Amino acid sequence: MKNIFILLFAWSIISIGFSQTAKEYFDQGVIKNHDKDYKGAIDDFTKAIMINSRYADAYCYRGVSKHNLRDYQGAISDYTKAININPNYAIAYFNRGNAKANLLNYDGALSDLNKAKAINPIYGVATTQEVVSGGIGEYKGKYAYYDKAIEINPNDIDAYFNRGNAKFQSQDYGGAIADFTKVIFINPKNAQAYYFRGKAKLFLEQKDSGCLDLKKAKELGSEQASDLINQSCQ
Repeated sequence: MKNIFILLFAWSIISIGFSQTAKEYFDQGVIKNHDKDYKGAIDDFTKAIMINSRYADAYCYRGVSKHNLRDYQGAISDYTKAININPNYAIAYFNRGNAKANLLNYDGALSDLNKAKAINPIYGVATTQEVVSGGIGEYKGKYAYYDKAIEINPNDIDAYFNRGNAKFQSQDYGGAIADFTKVIFINPKNAQAYYFRGKAKLFLEQKDSGCLDLKKAKELGSEQASDLINQSCQ
């Protein structure tokens, strides 16, 4: 199956400070996962979890990074932890179902995939043939999953971001730019969207515009943008 790309609780005044640090590690991990630095991403997600042991998104995303390294059992373990924290975490069920399919546990895969559907209809009902053939991992068409999510909620920022990421990975840089632009329209302070839009523009040799996006991402706190500026915008 294709890589899944495929998206804090404050207990006290003291923990608020720690949660912010956990969020910073989490954001770094998301960027590293996007850049296929899966081991680096796992390290960052693990640090986030050490600070906030109930960080469901960090467990889920760490599972994605393990999944991309074909550590399917490790991915299943992390998806399960995310589900234990948030029993209605549809994407964690969906991802765990894909991981189980990779381990040829088709009954378990069907159960998880249809649980995801029960929580959120955008995931669609899985069939045995789709699970065995890898159709679910393709989101039933190249971007159909994200298209459906956006159809249901035109302001679903995560769907735009993840669709942009999927297009970027498929080298559809123009399409990726359009989706990251939509993310920025919804949330003008989204550093990751500026970073990835800038990176996509660089691939299209739109250096001036791409570097402007990277500089904006840097202003918003992206360390990765600073590194890329040093490499490509001098």
